[in-house]
Amino acid sequence: MSSRISSSERPLATQNAILDTILGQIDETRRHLVETRQHLAEREQILSKRTRSLYKTGGDASFIDSMFTASTFSQLLHRFIVMRDVTHSDQLLVEQVNADRTRIEQLAAQQARQRDAQQQVVVGIKQEQAALRGQYVQQDALKGQLAATQLTLAQRAAASQQALVAVAAEISALQAARSRAHSSGTF
Repeated sequence: MSSRISSSERPLATQNAILDTILGQIDETRRHLVETRQHLAEREQILSKRTRSLYKTGGDASFIDSMFTASTFSQLLHRFIVMRDVTHSDQLLVEQVNADRTRIEQLAAQQARQRDAQQQVVVGIKQEQAALRGQYVQQDALKGQLAATQLTLAQRAAASQQALVAVAAEISALQAARSRAHSSGTF
């Protein structure tokens, strides 16, 4: 019975180790999710400021005005390069915001899968624990039966011992009577 219980405890320990791993993964995913949400909030704030700035300054009109107000070709080229870099930076910012949103969705889905796996492992652990408790109850019942059987056997051994002593005394008495009969000549 003990070996059966030991063999039942091993899967329970394995399930607990799996649960610990899943909990670690959930914590890591949660940290990544928080971090990504912070990055997203920062980038959205920058993008919001940039969009308000473009709206206030007229956006495309400001770009065209800066091109036409250049006094030299060098100044025109410099303004064009700056505007191109700003536009490229804005485009990268929008791409980063979209990538952050996608990453948040992926992390949320991953976290949901991890929580589902956690729930399945918890259910498995509870089932293993219930089975183990059943085995412990069965073991205790068997120990009780064994103790009762040992007591009964001890009582029977004591009764057998007493019967043996009584038989030995009776044999001794018969041998003594036989000896007296032989010595007196009457048999």
